[in-house]
Amino acid sequence: MPEFITLKSNSVGSVFSDGSNISRFDVRGNNLFYDKELTFLGFGGVEDADWENTEEWIGSTGVWRVGKRGSSFMIDRTLTATGFSGDEDIDWDNVDEYNLP
Repeated sequence: MPEFITLKSNSVGSVFSDGSNISRFDVRGNNLFYDKELTFLGFGGVEDADWENTEEWIGSTGVWRVGKRGSSFMIDRTLTATGFSGDEDIDWDNVDEYNLP
């Protein structure tokens, strides 16, 4: 069964750690960002000094989901108001996929 979190405009997703880095997914406007902390001030500090944006995906509705599907980590976005309740490639699509170890 897929394990996802849904993120909407102007919401911060879960902050997580891989053991050495603290990161987050964040929706600003309609776009999804992957941010990484650089100093102990982290996300409470200044962008590009205490944290940086390392990846950006462009969206049109501001609704995203990230999570595990099978042996992959997926990033999906909605395309219509029906969103994730609708059909893939019509109401939502997959914008990135990473194989998990």
